[in-house]
Amino acid sequence: MVGPDVSVTGGLIAAGVLIGGNYVVALLKERLPWLRRVVEGTPTVLISGGHVYEEALRREGISEAELLMAIRDRGVESVDKVRLAVLEVNGDISVVEAVASDDHRTQPGPKRRRRFLARH
Repeated sequence: MVGPDVSVTGGLIAAGVLIGGNYVVALLKERLPWLRRVVEGTPTVLISGGHVYEEALRREGISEAELLMAIRDRGVESVDKVRLAVLEVNGDISVVEAVASDDHRTQPGPKRRRRFLARH
């Protein structure tokens, strides 16, 4: 990085430039939303409603085998049972399982805290 200069001073200058550049990019990312999208990226939908988006897989460099492995890792048996799968900006694949329409299980509502007042 510093060429033929292998001195401590050259190394410190190179480290300072890298740290300073990282700091400037971090500041600019906070102020310019378009720069954040360029540097960090955006989430990509890979599966929606059981339909695999082959173009998104190709663009992101993910094989179908890797996608199927991620789905199985989340406990979903097949692509047909996936409502949504998204490649997040950190590289994780989020999977939301589809709920069958004949499944009448109810999701519990939000838990509410109740205050019990002691009566005297």
